[in-house]
Amino acid sequence: MLPLTLVIAIAFSVTSIRVISKIFLDLKIVETRFARIVLAAATIQDLVLWMGLSIATGLAQGSNAELGTLATTIFKAIIFIGLALVFGPRLLGRVTRMRFNLVRKASLTGYLFVICFLLVAVASLLSINLVFGALIAGMVVGAAPNEEFTAVKERISDISVGLFVPIYFALVGLKIDLPNDLDISFTLGFIAVSSAIEIGCVAIGVRLIGRNMVTSVNFGFAMNTRGGPGIVLASIALGAGIINETFYVTLVLAALLTSLFSGMWLRWLLARRIPLMSPAAASQKLGPKKPADREI
Repeated sequence: MLPLTLVIAIAFSVTSIRVISKIFLDLKIVETRFARIVLAAATIQDLVLWMGLSIATGLAQGSNAELGTLATTIFKAIIFIGLALVFGPRLLGRVTRMRFNLVRKASLTGYLFVICFLLVAVASLLSINLVFGALIAGMVVGAAPNEEFTAVKERISDISVGLFVPIYFALVGLKIDLPNDLDISFTLGFIAVSSAIEIGCVAIGVRLIGRNMVTSVNFGFAMNTRGGPGIVLASIALGAGIINETFYVTLVLAALLTSLFSGMWLRWLLARRIPLMSPAAASQKLGPKKPADREI
C-alpha cells in the first residue's frame, strides 16, 4: 500500500523540466525571474521525488517487513546521492587527468558513457531504481568542471533525444490499450483532482511569501507540467507491479494533458499582457522597482 501511496504523491507533484523549459523558450520568457524560479524549484523537487520513486520500487520488490525495508531503502538512496554528488565530480576530474586513462584517450564520448553506466550499475547493486541512478549519473557528469566535456555532452544529448527518447516513447505507446484500459471518468477525475491539489498547494506557498493570487496560480500551472517524467513514472510503476494498466493509461494521459494546459495558460496570459509575476508585497511598500527589475 505504501508504494502505491508514494507513486500517487509523485504523480501529483512531478514537473517536467524539459517541457516547461521548452515552453519558456517558445514564449521567449526563459530569461525572466519567473522562469528561473520555476526551473530551480522543479530541479530540487524532482530530485526528491525521484528518490521517493526509488524508495517505492524498492519497497515493492522488498520483503513484508515494510518498515525495515523502507529504512534500508532510504538509507541506501541518501548514501548514493550524497557520495555521488559530493565526491563524484571531483573523482571524475582526477580520473580524467590520469595518464593511464586509456578509455578517455580512445574516445571521450565512450568514456562519459562508461562513467554513466558504472554509476547506474552501482545503483542497481544497491537495489536503487535504474532511472534514478541514471539521473544522478547525468548530474555527476554535468557537474564535472572539465571544459573538454562540453561538446561531448551536447553530442550525447543529441544521441539521446534523436534515438533513445523516441524508442522509449514508442515502447510506452505499445503498452497503451485505450479501448480496454481507458476509464474516462477515473482519468478525468484524477487529472482534475491532482491538478487542483498541485496548483492549489503551490499557490498557497507562493501566497505565503507575499505574492498576489495571479502570480501564485501562474506558478501552480507551471509546476503542474508533468510531461516526460510523468510518463517515466507510469512506466516504472507498471513494471514494478505497483499500478495496473488502467492507472498506467491515466498517468500517461495526465502527463500529456497537464503539459498542454500549462502552455495554453502561459500563452493566454502573455497574449493579454498579464504579468506572470508581480512584485512582493514588501517591495510594493518600499516604492516602485527600477525599470530593469520589472517582471514580465
